[in-house]
Amino acid sequence: MKIIHKDLKKETKIKIETIDDLWDLKNIITKNDIIGCKTIRTLQNLDKKEKRTVYLNIEVESVDFDENTESLRIGGNIINGPDDISHGHHTARLVPNDIIAIEKKWKQYEIDRLTKASKTKNFNVLITVLDEHDVDFAIASQNTIKYLGNIQGPSSGKLYSEGNKKEYYTKIVDHIETQADTVDKIIIAGPGFTKENILELTKNKPKLNGKCIGGTSSVTGKRGIYEVIHRGELDKIIIESKIYSDIQLINKILEEIKKNSGRITYGQKHIELSAESGAIEHLLVSDKIIRDEETEKIINIVEKYKGKISIIDSKQESGKILKGLGNIAALLRFKME
Repeated sequence: MKIIHKDLKKETKIKIETIDDLWDLKNIITKNDIIGCKTIRTLQNLDKKEKRTVYLNIEVESVDFDENTESLRIGGNIINGPDDISHGHHTARLVPNDIIAIEKKWKQYEIDRLTKASKTKNFNVLITVLDEHDVDFAIASQNTIKYLGNIQGPSSGKLYSEGNKKEYYTKIVDHIETQADTVDKIIIAGPGFTKENILELTKNKPKLNGKCIGGTSSVTGKRGIYEVIHRGELDKIIIESKIYSDIQLINKILEEIKKNSGRITYGQKHIELSAESGAIEHLLVSDKIIRDEETEKIINIVEKYKGKISIIDSKQESGKILKGLGNIAALLRFKME
């Protein structure tokens, strides 16, 4: 994300550079904000409809990330535009390379997220988890893990030969090679020695040599992919990434629960009491409830006492764990009586 012009009291102009920027904007832009952008508006001229690219200012009513088209859809009423454009409801669709202007009453956590997004280098990491019979692929980026699919190798129920193994290895390396231009690094992990054999084969591929690193996972499948993240295999690559920091925060919460330390709390009612006492050091909130009235009240109190706010993606593993805690949890500065 590139900040072209920053004026938090008037208008902040941003260039969207990646799909991850769209996710950050989804959690920054909220109802009643004013956004300005180029968009396509359908006009009715006599007996035919005409589509025209125009610059509109829209008062936001809804913000949705469309995973199918990998775009951000912002709906609301037009408050300013060309004279011949009728006002009314409009939905703007934003994608990477679009420029958007935002006018809003900024909350501190929104400013922090904007600043972090503008400084964080975008990355894509291909995670490959495999053994002698099975391989799974996923791409990790700043905010998401996208599962790509699975390749089945020789089955233990069939005649296992060197020919079968060679064919299986070739499929794996070929698939990794097709993703090489879209990622910065490739992690190859899994139980047994298959990963070592594949790593050795990648050295003979100019597109892969130097891009692949080994990892550790005791299983394959989606569990194996998340195990790679839990083990810190991505540490050197995405230490500043949202996915990694979310998992670290959730792990910290779970550790404190296990220790019964009294330094964490969760659930809306307990969180509100802790916030009013100034006890919250770091608040974790699911994006599912970030715009709820009660949640915004809590956020305002936490910010008043200089606490940190982190928004957790509900679709990722960390978000699913947080859901089990009532979609909101906090690390405390001190124990509550």
